Amino acid sequence: MPTLFLPLPDSVAQKPEMKKRTAQFSLTKPPSCPLRLLFTAAMAFGPLVGCHAAPTTGKAAPPKTATAPATPAHPNIIFVLADDMGYGDLGCYGGQGVKTPNVDRLAAEGIRFTQFYVNSPLCSPSRTAFTTGQYPARWKITSYIDNRGLNQSRGMAQWLDVKAPTVARSLASAGYMTGHFGKWHMGGGRDVGEAPLITEYGFAQSLTQFEGLGDRVLPVMSAQNGRPEYKLPLGVASEKLGRGKVTWAPRSQITTAFVNRALSFINEAQKNRKPFFIDLWPDDVHSPYDPPEQLRGNGAKRQLYRGVVTNMDTELAPLFAAIRNNPRLRGNTLVIFASDNGPEGGAGLAGPFRGGKGELYEGGIREPFILWGPGILPAKQQGTVNTTAVVSGVDFLPSILKIAGVKDIPKGDGTDLSATFTGKATTGRTQPLFWKRPPDREGNGDQPLPDLAVRDGNWKLLVQEDGTQPHLYNLATDEGETKDLATAQLQIVQRLTKAVLDWNHTLPVVKLAVVGGFNDATHFDLKKGDHLGRNQAPNVAKRGFTITTKFNAATPGGVLVAQGGVAQGYTLFFDKAGKLNFLERAGGVATTITSPDPVTGSHTVIARLGADRSLTLTIDGKVVAQGQATALIASQPVDGLDVGADTAGAVGPYDTPNPFNGDIESATIDLEAPLD
Repeated sequence: MPTLFLPLPDSVAQKPEMKKRTAQFSLTKPPSCPLRLLFTAAMAFGPLVGCHAAPTTGKAAPPKTATAPATPAHPNIIFVLADDMGYGDLGCYGGQGVKTPNVDRLAAEGIRFTQFYVNSPLCSPSRTAFTTGQYPARWKITSYIDNRGLNQSRGMAQWLDVKAPTVARSLASAGYMTGHFGKWHMGGGRDVGEAPLITEYGFAQSLTQFEGLGDRVLPVMSAQNGRPEYKLPLGVASEKLGRGKVTWAPRSQITTAFVNRALSFINEAQKNRKPFFIDLWPDDVHSPYDPPEQLRGNGAKRQLYRGVVTNMDTELAPLFAAIRNNPRLRGNTLVIFASDNGPEGGAGLAGPFRGGKGELYEGGIREPFILWGPGILPAKQQGTVNTTAVVSGVDFLPSILKIAGVKDIPKGDGTDLSATFTGKATTGRTQPLFWKRPPDREGNGDQPLPDLAVRDGNWKLLVQEDGTQPHLYNLATDEGETKDLATAQLQIVQRLTKAVLDWNHTLPVVKLAVVGGFNDATHFDLKKGDHLGRNQAPNVAKRGFTITTKFNAATPGGVLVAQGGVAQGYTLFFDKAGKLNFLERAGGVATTITSPDPVTGSHTVIARLGADRSLTLTIDGKVVAQGQATALIASQPVDGLDVGADTAGAVGPYDTPNPFNGDIESATIDLEAPLD
């Protein structure tokens, strides 16, 4: 078992300055950073650097090549992919209030890119692009893969087709040992137990969590705020599917399990004298957030998230150190670090960019991208920042296969950027990049989210699928997408609109579909523990509704009623102060009204959203809070309804499932007539 790094107290930590390097062309060097000494019990892995460098921007066009040593014929490749990490969460990308010394050291010794894009703002399609080198919509994976009915209602595949090209399959055919250790989320989980095993996609070995099949390690949530330990419900559902050995572990140690498995795999590959490729895809830093006690801060959502970021960085340390301190591996291994999509609201940060998870604005699709390899990258490029090369997830497959010496590279949507990945060039892709909005992230009726997006050069266009409502930004001067130039640049709008619509026509048609129709009932009698799927839940789109519940809260905490998720929905819940909250979310924007005092004991509560967008919270016949929502819920929420918990995507500012601590005598929901 590898030993985790433990930080020395600040009073005794050594702080030598890093050796300065002069960056050339448009590659700028991060500022020197203090060295924070970390150690293991055996003192085997040496010092690590925490680099908190702000991102930089370069304008000059870089030369195409730089002097470099010959790339090893078959280098080892490790791809670390974080989950839901924002562009601005790492220290080396300007993050504040979080410590990530081990990942920061990769950037300080490697190349950090500032114009890297994933090909979807959600996890399953983003991972599909990395894996196949093709836009994920080509495989009907346009949003996160969920249960069978929800996948079908969104026109999605239940899993990635095994006929799709994969990085692992091509590398295995070239003699590589291939392993996937971590989150998969391209099929298998919830109620879909017949999806292909991960090993059917070209991986010789795998260990995953509840978003895949095969051997897996599933999370136990820690006891907090008076709540006992419990197994994550998605893990319980996964265990029932079988098809692999299941191990349960504390959620804050899941990444360590993946790292340990990767280290064993590396040892096996070395004994067999085989090059290796590893996907090391932590479940971190996705919710629910459950860091170790010492990293929980004040328990607020963002503090818990930052604790998970720091904990993941610590858990990754043994893997990085094992490569760095083995001369044979250090000289022949390329380590890549990225994240799959933008941050969840209220948790991570997108840095200077607009938007976040689920959106086609920069904050949802621009991500960290770091390459490290002392024996592969030219010395002059180590410790530099590439501010000009546009790189994307679909470029991963052709670039990695070229680096590995694979002769027969599958055709796809990516560009071979192997020279840039190995530091021999500084240029990025020249072809446009395209995106398609996840079908369950519509926005609201007044402000729908753009359906499509394209980046060509420094121009980025966002537009609806019928070509209307164009928004145009010049990312060279407006990376925050604040100044819409659509009316001033009509020719560019016309050119890019045609390009993105033509691209969209090459994709399978994927639209939200109603399976069997939504429930047309207007009155629902419910009880604690009830769960109604999307089609059985109250149809709250474009209408007012009233929730009436009788409960006994001896120790207030948890969710009384919730329907929907991060895009559309509502929730009636207790906050950590014991106050009762009624929250409505439309187009991702939440409006909350809160009782002035904590609520304990037995009460009858009425929470109402009126057709005029008014919010009212009444306790035992007395109105205690009122407000005005920004909009009605625009469409039927994708996530279903729960009584006494929130088992799907969190509607409110809490970790799911957030079970209610007391008894619920009754709960009813009454719907008003829908607005036209």
